[in-house]
Amino acid sequence: MNKLFFLLFLASVCLSFNKDSKSYLLQTESDFYFPVDYELLNEGKVQIFVGLLDNKLHGIASNDAHSFDFYKEAKPFDLYNYWEDKGEEDYYILLTKVVYVLDKEIDFFSESLLTDLDFLQKKMPDYDLEKISSNKFHIDCGFLSPSFDYDLNFYRPPFTDNRVSRIEDFVTQINPELASPALSVIQHNHSFSKVMMHKTSKMSVCVANYYPYGDGKTLEVNYTLNYIHELPPNFLGGHKLLLKEIKSGIIDLIVNTREVCATL
Repeated sequence: MNKLFFLLFLASVCLSFNKDSKSYLLQTESDFYFPVDYELLNEGKVQIFVGLLDNKLHGIASNDAHSFDFYKEAKPFDLYNYWEDKGEEDYYILLTKVVYVLDKEIDFFSESLLTDLDFLQKKMPDYDLEKISSNKFHIDCGFLSPSFDYDLNFYRPPFTDNRVSRIEDFVTQINPELASPALSVIQHNHSFSKVMMHKTSKMSVCVANYYPYGDGKTLEVNYTLNYIHELPPNFLGGHKLLLKEIKSGIIDLIVNTREVCATL
């Protein structure tokens, strides 16, 4: 039973798991290249793709997890070259893409706001955050869950950094209907602790792109690549349990973010 508690947190980008999740807001997509559905977004809905591969890079047959090509669609997000340096380790691969609208204009999402500890803590009230340096944080997810560090890096066009320009070219291919983002934030989650002597997650990388949206709003497109050591055992629900909690966490984080932004 111990593994269940920390496995629920592996693929999150600082997610807050709330049992009262507004799951009806989610529109699950089966294709990583799904187009932006403006009509759906204008209703306050959230588009999401969740893909999962086993540790042999094979798709897991399930209505809850969709397949994808690791080398073509996931590895470009491995911006810190974990795959090349993994040695004999292997991982389950989780890839997500989330699209939603926030009711604030694009200039609201500044580097100072997105690194403000009070703002972040209000988005994630169930976790304890510590600001280590200007763009580095430590997060404690609680009893029987791993702690980890994360770094934030901010980029605006023109994207002169080679690593960032490559990933921005790639996401433009994924959604050619979108122009270049006004802001790109890369979050690197790393140094995950063990729980009960068990490895948890190796790392995750999130690319969050912000685009101006009509009537003073902002469109966020979020891509996350996760390398996971273990999945929950089948008798506890296996990957279905993990994916259920991930979706719950994603929508709760978005709802929290919208509520916090409304107060600022």
